[in-house]
Amino acid sequence: MRRLLILLLALPALLLAVPAAPAAAAGAADDVAAVTVSVSDGRDDAAPGDHLDYTVEVDNAGAEAFTGSVTLRVPDFAEVEASGATIEGGVATWSVEIPAGGSAQWTATVIIGDESGEAYQVVVLAEVVDGGGAVVVRDADADAIPGSIAPPAVAGMGGEPQGLPEWVMPAAILAAVVLAGSSLALFGAVLARRGRPRRG
Repeated sequence: MRRLLILLLALPALLLAVPAAPAAAAGAADDVAAVTVSVSDGRDDAAPGDHLDYTVEVDNAGAEAFTGSVTLRVPDFAEVEASGATIEGGVATWSVEIPAGGSAQWTATVIIGDESGEAYQVVVLAEVVDGGGAVVVRDADADAIPGSIAPPAVAGMGGEPQGLPEWVMPAAILAAVVLAGSSLALFGAVLARRGRPRRG
């Protein structure tokens, strides 16, 4: 009986308890938010043999200069040419130092090969990497390959993030209230029973 009473008293608190997410360090959040990157070739499709001209732009809205590198990654069926960059394995890398409140741009040409296999898009990824080798921010540009067939959409893997159904929270609150009421009623009954004088 005592175990049941303890369980009933604890359930409402367990249902209403919401674990607090650990707070990110303010400095780390500021660093990520301060630097942004964008990459684009100004078009939406790309065919084998095309030469695509990409522009990578990095903005530093922080209060301190940013030192690191910018990389541009291309698919394995493409080649990249970029002035002032180190190119290795389909990745062009520029060393950067952007002053506080400043920005910088780089350009690269991506040559699409004749054989793209089962790819249905040309996806080029730009990343900003800090001095410690960690990726700070990234952006991607995707161009459709005409005549290719995109895979069917997978349920739950695309579109806007889905939250909990609207009925879940009201139902949880109602359940908590009912359990709390039941717990209090049972607790009161137990106290009343203990307060009665024993006969005999």
